Amino acid sequence: MNVIPTHPDADSYTTLAFADDYLSMKDEEKTWSNLSNTQKERYLVRASRQLDMLPISSLPLYYEAMNFRRKQGLKFPLLHDRTYQVPATSLGARTMVSSQLAGLQHMPTGYFDKGALVIIEGTGRGSIYQIATFNGETGTVTVMVDFTAIDLTSRIVLVEQIHEDVQRAVCEQALYLITYQENPLVSKGISSVKVDDVSETYVMPFGSSINGVSYSIEALGYIEPFISTTSRMQT
Repeated sequence: MNVIPTHPDADSYTTLAFADDYLSMKDEEKTWSNLSNTQKERYLVRASRQLDMLPISSLPLYYEAMNFRRKQGLKFPLLHDRTYQVPATSLGARTMVSSQLAGLQHMPTGYFDKGALVIIEGTGRGSIYQIATFNGETGTVTVMVDFTAIDLTSRIVLVEQIHEDVQRAVCEQALYLITYQENPLVSKGISSVKVDDVSETYVMPFGSSINGVSYSIEALGYIEPFISTTSRMQT
């Protein structure tokens, strides 16, 4: 599962750790916790893809844009999401320090955690690294793995982590999909059963169908602010 913002191979908006923490507060926590990590990741990937099918209000950040011709794997982050282009003043195996980021009040420690460091020009162009931690006092960015190619001539863009409401929407949609799978009739495509004069219809609980895809009401609530104003969802 690839959760690095802007990465061409990104397939989930949220980590397993975030989903475990968020869903631990839900009444259906047992439904989630009884799954294996592999099963959980499959639901998170599927939920992310389904949310990407909605009419998002802006183009992806790297959609053949910013003089960096590639497409990101998922729609978020968007063009209007915040990014910061900064020069590196010193480098380590996994660290990048920029004096321009040091001590800025609107960028406290943790500001870029779980975001992405993208090299857009120079040595290492095209490389993308998930950010592990950010120290707002020193302007130090630590990435998850060692840099393969980077130097002080590289042009670097820092991308914030995916908005938490988008991550929550993925968790809600994943839980919704699990509920769907647990109904053996619905999962086999059976929407209603009739015996003599008695009939029963099976529907996704608390959901809404949009363009043939069923969505959790809670997921739609989180994602709705990111939907195009000309394509607002009717639930």
